[in-house]
Amino acid sequence: MKKIAKLLHLLSVVSIMGGFLGMLVILLGRDMTSFTGKEMIYDKINLNLFNTLVTYGAILMAVTIFYYSLFTKWGVVTYRFIMIKWVLLICIFGTAWFLLGSAISGMASISDAGLHMTDMKSQYQTYWNQAVGSIVGEIVLLLATMFVSIKKPFGKRETKPFKYHKAAVIISIPCVVLAIGMMIMTEVRHMKLRNTPIEEVNLTNIKDGEYEGTSDFGNYTYDVMVTVKNHQITNIQDLKPRDSKYVVYATGVLNRIKEQQTPNVDAISGATTTSKAFMKAVENALKKAY
Repeated sequence: MKKIAKLLHLLSVVSIMGGFLGMLVILLGRDMTSFTGKEMIYDKINLNLFNTLVTYGAILMAVTIFYYSLFTKWGVVTYRFIMIKWVLLICIFGTAWFLLGSAISGMASISDAGLHMTDMKSQYQTYWNQAVGSIVGEIVLLLATMFVSIKKPFGKRETKPFKYHKAAVIISIPCVVLAIGMMIMTEVRHMKLRNTPIEEVNLTNIKDGEYEGTSDFGNYTYDVMVTVKNHQITNIQDLKPRDSKYVVYATGVLNRIKEQQTPNVDAISGATTTSKAFMKAVENALKKAY
């Protein structure tokens, strides 16, 4: 079992490092002084790298670390290098989710909505700087973690045997299983919202006028006003704007609906759930006109 855990741990490191390097190459290989409209392709690739190699690699690493901590001689605080490794790993996970993830997702959302060449050009550049800086920092932290794991510096601490080890294992396992279960349930719920079907609407049957529609997504109700003139969608207004970056990104889907004259369009990358909420609200508004 220890050999399998070691192999999986190494695999997680390769996955995370591969994701970091892949994203960094794509980011540095671009011309950030002028935009061509093709930035969305690169941003979606980076978003997929983060959501697959980095995210699943981090989950696998967390599981293997949990195994090593409870079921091997290394423990959690027995050796000084293990304690250092824990600090480094917490820094890696925190940087990935709070800095790198938000930057990569933000770039994908802004470019997919076409806002990187107009209203949010400066914000797009800020996210690029944040992403590059975060990845460089992550690579340094990951290399430091690998060095500490290989060299095992500072030796063993003088600690008394933990007599409640079995009790800790018994308590920890259900907690970890519960945490994983909650993560899975949350992801399933998000997937259900992202896959909400959006129906086509026949505009030839709709008279001129303004139609209000709502949709309940998560803990929030989205409310829009759709204007129809000569059987065409001429305007869509968000009646309940929120101070949320994801709502700002997702409003790009409203322009997409006007351009394609249907609520059934592609969602904005990185803001899929909120995009679906707006699409469903537009669909419900147009259905009222029948």
